[in-house]
Amino acid sequence: NSGLLRLGRCSSRVSGSVGRAWTGISRVRMAAEVIDGKLIAEQVREEVSVEVTEYITKTGKAPGLAVVIVGTRKDSQTYVRNKRRACDKVG
Repeated sequence: NSGLLRLGRCSSRVSGSVGRAWTGISRVRMAAEVIDGKLIAEQVREEVSVEVTEYITKTGKAPGLAVVIVGTRKDSQTYVRNKRRACDKVG
């Protein structure tokens, strides 16, 4: 079964409507592509920085970050501290 993907018929109810999708069994071959994660992250930060500047110019208000930490896990505190630093860097 290597390389086989099977997706069956499905339906879901979203906003009162029913959506349906169907695919049969098909061979899926995807080429791997090496990406530069640091470069992409920097590009995303630059785009967000531009959007933040435009938002502040348009509204006069800066976007904020709200966090709720339950407990005193050091890894959670480190994660939040790093998110706060990332937000500070983009505005």
